[in-house]
Amino acid sequence: MKRICVSIFVSALVVACVTQEEGQLMRHDLDELKADRAKLQAEQESALKRIDAKIAEVSSALDDLNRSARRTGADLGLEVDKAKQAVAELRGLFEETQHKIEANAQSSAATTALVQSMSTAAEAREKRLAAIENALQADQQKRERPPDKDAFYQLALAKLNGGDFAGARAMFEEFAKKWPDASLVPNARYWIGESHYGEKDYANAILGFQSVVKDYPKADKVPDALLKIGMSFAALKQCRNAEPFFEQVLHVYGARSVAKTAKEKLAECKRGHVGG
Repeated sequence: MKRICVSIFVSALVVACVTQEEGQLMRHDLDELKADRAKLQAEQESALKRIDAKIAEVSSALDDLNRSARRTGADLGLEVDKAKQAVAELRGLFEETQHKIEANAQSSAATTALVQSMSTAAEAREKRLAAIENALQADQQKRERPPDKDAFYQLALAKLNGGDFAGARAMFEEFAKKWPDASLVPNARYWIGESHYGEKDYANAILGFQSVVKDYPKADKVPDALLKIGMSFAALKQCRNAEPFFEQVLHVYGARSVAKTAKEKLAECKRGHVGG
C-alpha cells in the first residue's frame, strides 16, 4: 500500500509517514477535535459572559441599596431580598459553569490548555462574586441592625407599620436593652404592646401597655396605653374591665385626641357592643 507523509497539527507540529487511509482518518479526527475545541470555547465564553452580566446586575443592585439609606424598612427589605436572589442565581450559574469545565477537562486531554484558561477566568469571577456576597451581607446586617439608635428605632417602627409585628417587637425590645436611658424607651415599650395588639394577642398587649403606665407614668404614651388597655379588654369581651380605662382617659386626658376614641369605645361597651 502506498504510504505518504503528512503534517498534523494538534498541540505541536508532528510529521509522520502513514497510509493514505490512516491519513484520512487522522485528518477526520483532527477536524473533529478542532470542532470540539471551538464548541467548548464558545460554550465557556458564553457562560462566562452570562456570569459577567449577572455580576454587573448584582453590583448594580448593591449600589442601589447603598443609595437608598433613607428608604423605608419594607422597601429596603425588598431590595435586599432581590439582591440576595440575584446572588443565588449567580452562584448557581457559576457552579454550573465550573461543572461543565471539569467535565470537559476529563473528556479530552487535547482541551487541557483551553480548560485551564477558562478555569482561571472562572476563578477570577468567583473572587468577584465572593466580594459581592460579603458586601451584600455586611450591608444587610447594617440595615437590619443600624448602629445609630434613632435609625434603629425608625427601622423598628417601619417594620411595625409594615405588618412585621414579630420583627418590630424584637427590635423594640433590643432597643430598650441597648439604650435603656434613651428618651424613646417609653415609646418603644408602647410599640411592643402594639405589636401584640396587631397580632390580636390581647392578653400580652395588655401587659405591654400596662408596663408603660406603671414604669413611665409621665410619658406621652400613657394616655394611648390606657386607651389600648381598654380596647384590649373590650376585644376579649371584658367590657367591665375595659370601662375604667376608657373613663380614666376621659377624666385625666380629656383634652387629648385619644379622649374622643375613649368616649366612643366606652359608649360601645355600655351598649353591650364589644369594640376592638
